[in-house]
Amino acid sequence: MPKFIKVTELIPSDEKDDQYDAAIPTWLNSDQILRVYSTRYDVVDYGTSQCSLITFVTEQASLSVLEAPEEIISLIEAPSSLTA
Repeated sequence: MPKFIKVTELIPSDEKDDQYDAAIPTWLNSDQILRVYSTRYDVVDYGTSQCSLITFVTEQASLSVLEAPEEIISLIEAPSSLTA
């Protein structure tokens, strides 16, 4: 059974080229995640933050999220009742 985890998608800011805004929470199917890379982004209201770049099993898409890789792994490994 697929497990869905809640992450905060990052979108490019309208203010600066090198800055991101934290968008609304997004639910991801953890079965579709291939890799989670550690990266740093300048995020509005958060400053420079340890974030993640997620690559999906199709390898045709990736997603930048506010959560650090360790947080994402914890969400994936946590019991299903704790991720909602």
